Amino acid sequence: MNTIKDSDFNVLQKFSAEYVIGTVGVLPIPRMKIRIYEEKERFIGYTDVQLRIKFDDSFELAVGFGKTEEEALQDTLKYFKEMIEENYPDLDELALNEKNINLE
Repeated sequence: MNTIKDSDFNVLQKFSAEYVIGTVGVLPIPRMKIRIYEEKERFIGYTDVQLRIKFDDSFELAVGFGKTEEEALQDTLKYFKEMIEENYPDLDELALNEKNINLE
């Protein structure tokens, strides 16, 4: 990855890709996005949906890492699924309730 050299700015991450993921039956919205960024020698994925975490009632988005864009996408999806399983074992509670998600 090329880094822009400037006395005032440094590019820390470069946008790599955006994926649209269908979420019908899982979330109260039809789709979410995962954005992948390149950072030095790794890729990082972020969801645009935040889930309400029951432990402290805060919102958290899923983040995943990988050596390739595809690995970062898979890791982000894996972490998002783990967040759902930990916080919403009864999937209907999440899928039918918009107050449990937040869109960035």
